[in-house]
Amino acid sequence: MARKPRAVAAVVVFVGSSPGIAAGTQQDGEWTDVTVGPPPASCWSSWTSDELCNPLDTAVQAAVDFTRISLEAGEYRNRGWSEAAPRAAGLANGWVTSITNKKGLIIQAATPDSKPLLRFDGAGGISIKDSQQITLQGLEIEGPAERITGAEASDERARLTSRSLNGSTTGQCSRTECASCSESECGATADCQYDSANGFCRGTTLGYFNGRGIAVWAGSSGSSSLCFRQLAVHHCPASGIRANRANDVVISDNLVYDNLWWTTSGESAIVFAESQGYGLMSIARNVVYGNRNFMPFYSPSLADLPGQTGSNIGHYASWNQDYIIDGSGVYISRNQDFEGTFSLEENTCFDNGINGVVVHNTDNDLVTVIVERNVVFSNGMTTKDVEQRQSAGGFVINSGINVKLWSNTVATSVDGDYAYQCFNICSIIAGGNNKACVPTEVNAVYNDT
Repeated sequence: MARKPRAVAAVVVFVGSSPGIAAGTQQDGEWTDVTVGPPPASCWSSWTSDELCNPLDTAVQAAVDFTRISLEAGEYRNRGWSEAAPRAAGLANGWVTSITNKKGLIIQAATPDSKPLLRFDGAGGISIKDSQQITLQGLEIEGPAERITGAEASDERARLTSRSLNGSTTGQCSRTECASCSESECGATADCQYDSANGFCRGTTLGYFNGRGIAVWAGSSGSSSLCFRQLAVHHCPASGIRANRANDVVISDNLVYDNLWWTTSGESAIVFAESQGYGLMSIARNVVYGNRNFMPFYSPSLADLPGQTGSNIGHYASWNQDYIIDGSGVYISRNQDFEGTFSLEENTCFDNGINGVVVHNTDNDLVTVIVERNVVFSNGMTTKDVEQRQSAGGFVINSGINVKLWSNTVATSVDGDYAYQCFNICSIIAGGNNKACVPTEVNAVYNDT
């Protein structure tokens, strides 16, 4: 599997009178400019204060409407970040920064030739909630997936299911068997939380194994007018970039690779889910590769996922699911309420676990889905024999309507896989010039031999 080496400036630049936020700001029309430098390296061994050690988040929380934050080259990390691996502590660290109730915020590289690095080992890189007109540009976001082993991730999945790896239980309340805790015991037991909606104690999902690069969450009012471009997002245990319950989002010109490995949430690399409104949701010109699930999906309650229709395959999402059918490149899902346009154009997707591009549960009568000029090849990296994946590898519509399919090139690399597939409701209202071909025909064009 190809890997792009990480290229980050080695020089740490301090701006202003001290590391962190520049000494002053300047006005440029309606925008307030703030320049942020990375914290001193001593913060990684001794986190003295958030202001000193997380200047990015300090700047974000202080930002007024229409603020442009320019990051100097260097590393920006979450509180509690650690090189330790394997680890027994620091499994529930937070985000590098959280954007909540903001309007008009740009976070960008200070210069075109630098790519500031956000390294996380917790919930993720950047979280967005109830915000409008947000742009993230020219950044690199790196998760801890390379430092996590399959054995660690398997033990973590077993903990979430409240069973041992062989499926046994003790009936005793503990961190590894939250389901055996009473409501009163649950709150006093580490990494357990009481699910009042469903009436049971469940294991807390820990960010170290489920962190995301960029995630937009529902909040109370939702987020809209978001742009994520020219980013490199990699080695996140779960999704690289995802937007839930958002409207008018553009994800373009990014490199998204080697994500999803250790999550139990069945995620994909770039995701639009539960989209709301009438606007344009665009995923364009991204290169997406090496994203796959190594852990079977698990959920104690599928009711927690709005729009989830489940699977007719046995014990899907249960403790004993022993197959992997999730983990694709570009994925739109559970968008039954969205009445606008999805545009999936000019993406290059390869070496992903299941499919390259997927339209799933996107079937509102008023929705339009444009799938155009994508190049999809050599996906289906999740195995058919050991991991028992479905026949896949290309472009799929599963309960999707009003799809316009133009000029896509799709190839598969495993016998029995399909370049184009439709399941359940599948409505293609316009299209043409789509090509299904053997891998060598695509590889020759991209010199990927």
